[in-house]
Amino acid sequence: MESLPAGVFSPGSLRAVVLDTNAFGKGLPDLEHLRHLSDLAARVGIETWVPEPVAWEWAEHLAREVEVFRRAVSPVFRAMKRGGLKGKPPTLPAGGEKEVIEEFLFELSGVPGVAVVWLTGDSAINGLRDQILQTGAGRRKDGVKTGASDSAWLRDVLAKAGGDFTRVVLLSKDRDVAAACKALQVDPPYMLRLYDLNRYLLRFVNGSEGLARRITVHFANLISELQANLYDGWVEPDFNLGDFEADPDFLLGDFCESHHLVHAVTLRHVHEVLDVSDVGRDSEAGEEGSGEGVAALGDVTLKAVVEFRVDVDVSTYEIDADGEIQMDGHTLYDVRVTASLLMEMSKGVISYCTPLTSARIEPLVKPQRSALSLSPLPEGRVFE
Repeated sequence: MESLPAGVFSPGSLRAVVLDTNAFGKGLPDLEHLRHLSDLAARVGIETWVPEPVAWEWAEHLAREVEVFRRAVSPVFRAMKRGGLKGKPPTLPAGGEKEVIEEFLFELSGVPGVAVVWLTGDSAINGLRDQILQTGAGRRKDGVKTGASDSAWLRDVLAKAGGDFTRVVLLSKDRDVAAACKALQVDPPYMLRLYDLNRYLLRFVNGSEGLARRITVHFANLISELQANLYDGWVEPDFNLGDFEADPDFLLGDFCESHHLVHAVTLRHVHEVLDVSDVGRDSEAGEEGSGEGVAALGDVTLKAVVEFRVDVDVSTYEIDADGEIQMDGHTLYDVRVTASLLMEMSKGVISYCTPLTSARIEPLVKPQRSALSLSPLPEGRVFE
């Protein structure tokens, strides 16, 4: 297979890995390898798709292998019994091919991170038409018309991918895919062998871009979970970004012309991750494996600068003429918080995160004429 362009495996460029029937060789499934592949891809936000017809092909091929073994082994054990030899046949599904197919499809549906691309009626009709009329993916194999399956699932994957294959990689050796895509008038997806995909993924996951994307996915998932707890525009974010520093006038807002001072700044809501930069490994307790298999990632300590779009609550106070402290407060919506963080990652999952320094607060869009001075607030004015 040809090498991928340099930009394919970069943050945000690749959406999904799609598996063809021959992805693992001989048209048979390998769910253990699929679990590792899906887990590795998910760590950097890449989805794993299995077209429904591919799942059916795997199930049928697996049932056929079981039946071939059943027929081959039965005479052997009968001969052993007649010869007085002790032996016990292997345990096989009692219900035959149907039970094998149903059990496999059930197991496939339970593989974490794997999405089945369901076959639609229109795609099935178009696929059958291509096979009968020998158009698109339709072809002859040993004189028999075939190609309906490929034609159908390629259409559904194309729809799920948003109308083009530029953001998906196909794990396949089937050269007929290019012909089918030509008939669909789209560029074919990039095609890789299993070994090459593992190599690309491992290199991507362990590089600075891959680590940055894993950090982005980690916080994006946390933010998504927080949305479920949103109440009246407020949620208690499970984010520890430490103390804050900023231009006091910016934090005071409408109070900047008064005698108010900043008392405290707290996160009200975290909307999204804006950027991850300056990613570096502080230490590493494990090394990556090599070869065709997907090795477990070791424990890594990372440093990174992460920018968030957030809302913050600013509490203020002033001392009135009677010497009494008067408290007040307001909310700053859609501001940028830049935090320098230390993270512990174990097997690709961030398990611990702590701030290294105070986080900076600034407007989401910086003024064009003059930048705000981001100096630490006076001692004692901001605390959490």
